Amino acid sequence: MNRVPLAERCPILVVDDDADVVTLARKVLEHAGWLVEATTDPRHALEIATRVKPCLVLVDLMMPHMDGEELLCALRAAFRGDAMPKIALISAAYSRAEVAKRLEVDASLAKPFDLDDLRDVAVRFASAHRDRPTSRPPPPSR
Repeated sequence: MNRVPLAERCPILVVDDDADVVTLARKVLEHAGWLVEATTDPRHALEIATRVKPCLVLVDLMMPHMDGEELLCALRAAFRGDAMPKIALISAAYSRAEVAKRLEVDASLAKPFDLDDLRDVAVRFASAHRDRPTSRPPPPSR
């Protein structure tokens, strides 16, 4: 397996209430050379995202406390324009593709996902997105 060149590394955030999914995704992506932050509690995801400024966020659709759609809205409010990370939706729902389209995410993965598909999403979106601005623009002057 090819590892991600150091120059192409950027953080990937994995958010899923299933600890096994988080552990598997983290191991696969780190083994491929990615920097990975992860949480099983979506309430912590926004804080992590603003701290590490991921280029890709893998988000489970159905989670307790805050579902993937709510988290996506919070991310869009926190990041603007080119600073917005790419989003890949993870879901076991049969309507995953329709939901992904409605939410205007960049990709979707069906649970259980194929490990090669996970790596492909990372390569396609995290590598291409690594040169984006890493912070929010300053607020407008008052």
